[in-house]
Amino acid sequence: EAYLIWLSAQRERLGTSPNELAHALTLAERAIKLDPGFGRAYALLGYAHTQRGYFGYAEDRKSSLHLGLEMAKKAIELADGDWYGHMVYGQALMNTRAYEQALAQYDRAIALNPANARLLAFSALPLTFLGRPDPAIIRLQTAMRLNPFYDWVPTQLMGQALYLKQEYEQSALRLE
Repeated sequence: EAYLIWLSAQRERLGTSPNELAHALTLAERAIKLDPGFGRAYALLGYAHTQRGYFGYAEDRKSSLHLGLEMAKKAIELADGDWYGHMVYGQALMNTRAYEQALAQYDRAIALNPANARLLAFSALPLTFLGRPDPAIIRLQTAMRLNPFYDWVPTQLMGQALYLKQEYEQSALRLE
């Protein structure tokens, strides 16, 4: 049952509204009550807290970011071999501007699940923020090949990486 609740929370996590993130938090907490050793529930809880802090939905942004990082770390302690926890921890670190650490977590997640197109796409974000557009572009191209029905994420991140390379026309085409 904890897994089914986590799946519902995962769907809510994909949104960025205050209500969606609050609902994801509630669901993740329910999953943890049912299964205190379920790493993915802690990862999702961490993600939701850091997103609430990052977007300013939490009353205390700094505390929300800190709590999110702690929950993401706990997820990895519980399930170090699960790519999902490393991906979510990477995103949580991105939200605190710890880009090198975020990249290390994304790289670990990729080592555990190298054919996950969405993971590859999101892993380009810390590379872009670190001023490394070439490896970001390679990851994004790979993600788009793995999933030719991709959503807006790889396109937007490709636009950002191309902008860093001062390929403004190509960047603008993707960011329109």
